[in-house]
Amino acid sequence: MYMRAYYEYEDGTFWAIHTTGGDCFIAHGSKYEDSDWRLADKVIFESPEAAEQKAAKMAVEKSVSAIGQDAEFWRIAIEIDAHTLFYVPDEYMTKELCALAVERNGVEVCSYGNEGA
Repeated sequence: MYMRAYYEYEDGTFWAIHTTGGDCFIAHGSKYEDSDWRLADKVIFESPEAAEQKAAKMAVEKSVSAIGQDAEFWRIAIEIDAHTLFYVPDEYMTKELCALAVERNGVEVCSYGNEGA
């Protein structure tokens, strides 16, 4: 179980959240500055379910004033920071976005199309 969400705002900032087990990781800052995603704030919950529920609630609150997301939004986000590929919803994930992220980051960051490999 995990959840993930990424939002950008008109002032050029971003807010991102994801859960792994009972841990919740929250990152925020300027989308134009190099972000060290490893320095995300970590909140520990008693269970994966509790982490996912709290993260989902925070994501709904943060989404209210966020910029709308579509395929072009995700292309631009990856142009700026290839690590945002992690947050791309399934409906926007494409081989082209993966290739762009690899090109921008210089290393493979995508497993699109490798399911079951």
